Amino acid sequence: MGKSSLVVCILGFHFTVYGQQASESIVLPETAISQAEQTTTVLNRCPGIETLTNKDAPDLIYNRVVRCADLKEYDRAAELMFIAMSFGKFDTMRVSGKVRHHAPARSRIKALNKLNGSQLEALHQALLVKFQSPDERQYLCRKMRGIGQPSYQPDYMLNYHNPISSRQTHLTAPSTQIPIFEQELAWESVFYSFARCPV
Repeated sequence: MGKSSLVVCILGFHFTVYGQQASESIVLPETAISQAEQTTTVLNRCPGIETLTNKDAPDLIYNRVVRCADLKEYDRAAELMFIAMSFGKFDTMRVSGKVRHHAPARSRIKALNKLNGSQLEALHQALLVKFQSPDERQYLCRKMRGIGQPSYQPDYMLNYHNPISSRQTHLTAPSTQIPIFEQELAWESVFYSFARCPV
């Protein structure tokens, strides 16, 4: 399967299959580790799901997916994909404008294009394995519940402009302030309808 086919396959991957940025600092215990050793540790570590907070937007998480894939930690990359795609779905519920709803997929494309064909294939296989197991899905849903509802401003969507679209003008003031009650309902919808978390 070619690289473009794999990117399309991964982009089309939904959770219906039954079944830090590298420059971001990692907190290390205070020891006598040199700056060079710290830099090496950061560069050689996959910033997995345990590093995420509800302030991390999907575009940042997709960069972490690439970092983990570069380190051949595809299981961890797949876990990050689960969260990034779920956060992106939530953002489409709280930001108006159909054109802007392409921003999460665009972020995913931009990040995954940094991977080669074999990396994309390995990531795709990790996604399939991860989501076919009810135990793995339960684990990911529990982790996402612990991270919590996104609290970041979805700037990657608000600033998204599709140069091909001629309908961009009606999106000058998108809505991001839906009532708290509706945000909670939207977040629950992500869990049960999109990520297919067990009840």
